[in-house]
Amino acid sequence: MNFSILLSLLVSVCSLVQAEVGSVFSTDFEGYWSSVLESSIDNHLNELVKYATQDEPMIIFQFDNYKLNSLLWKGSSGKYRFLEDKFYFPRHSVVFNKDYILEENSDYSIVDLHGKLNDEYLESLNSVQPGSKVVLIRFNDNQYDLAQLDQFLSKSQEQLAKILPNTRNIALQFFDRSTGSSKGKNRQARDEPDQRVGSTPESIDKKPDSDDENASKLFTEGLLSCLLISGILLWILVIAIYWLVSLDISYGALQKSTNPLKKTN
Repeated sequence: MNFSILLSLLVSVCSLVQAEVGSVFSTDFEGYWSSVLESSIDNHLNELVKYATQDEPMIIFQFDNYKLNSLLWKGSSGKYRFLEDKFYFPRHSVVFNKDYILEENSDYSIVDLHGKLNDEYLESLNSVQPGSKVVLIRFNDNQYDLAQLDQFLSKSQEQLAKILPNTRNIALQFFDRSTGSSKGKNRQARDEPDQRVGSTPESIDKKPDSDDENASKLFTEGLLSCLLISGILLWILVIAIYWLVSLDISYGALQKSTNPLKKTN
């Protein structure tokens, strides 16, 4: 049993449990990909947007309280053509597991979507200004039909293709404000200008949950996280004990040999 592999697994699981803001970026443009690999981007989407230009704009679909990440990584089923083509099998993609919430900036074209997705919302994308470097589309509900959402994202890309030079640089960002910890991380990031892009002084927390709800969710998620990590540690301990017990150690060399020729009184 290779214990270094077990340790790596434990670290990976812990990082996934603690990741509260995640982003996925997909592109077909070699220049963007070179920027990701050769620059000093430190696992933040808001560092990557610095490379957006009028000729190579970035489209960001941001989800508040909708756990798209847990659905996105369940595997390909062939049902969600847009999400799978862009984020399952792209030529170039990068995942930011521990990201910061990308906030609004005066240079961004921003579209807020509330309620059921329909063609009326597609028309609202016409408010995007030609020449925009970053288009931020914010989904504020916590319930969506994934198949309908997949179609809406595909139609949104087609609609934006009428306004922007190209729509090949697309990112997803998802988080849950209800835990309160994402908001805290974001405020800390705003206090560090070297790590943030496009911060504004006002909070973007539109619908804060009550303290009781926050405490309940924190307790539930924290308990599940502790149980998961405890189970992994217990598993490693059992394997280690089994490995030690299975060792075949001979103690004969440690025993004092008796001389059969020694005289006895």
